[in-house]
Amino acid sequence: VAVVLWFARIEPMRWISQLWRNAVLLLLAVAVALVAAVAMNRQLAPLMRNNVHLRYMMNPIASLYSTGAVFIKPLFKRSGKLIPITAGTSLGASYAAQRKPPLFVVVVGETARADHFGLNGYARDTTPELAKRGVLSYREVHSCGTNTLASVPCMFSPLGKQGK
Repeated sequence: VAVVLWFARIEPMRWISQLWRNAVLLLLAVAVALVAAVAMNRQLAPLMRNNVHLRYMMNPIASLYSTGAVFIKPLFKRSGKLIPITAGTSLGASYAAQRKPPLFVVVVGETARADHFGLNGYARDTTPELAKRGVLSYREVHSCGTNTLASVPCMFSPLGKQGK
């Protein structure tokens, strides 16, 4: 193979022909990459969702962005002082006389869509056991993330998605 390449004549192309050829090859490469990404979407979507750092490793501009973030982020840093959110709160009169602390059971339907809950007005009764118990359904609650690891701790924290 090396001998064939040694004796192969490489003729220079005009710059406009070379530019046209390079553009066509680039478009072809992008099309092949898009077809491959669409074909592997079922495998890639959870991988990229659960391993966010992989997105930055694959992006060639990520190193420039990260370098800028290292220098700019401290300029906009907020105070790290925590403010108690329970100041001035107390149990109501019905709980004040009890000897044991109240027990709250929170059912988190974090893998279900709220608009598919029978409790929230969905046409089909998808939550009959919860409806029998007379539970409260908070309809205006939104998740902080698309996976359990990010969304459940955030639901029980006053800091929100960005931790602010």
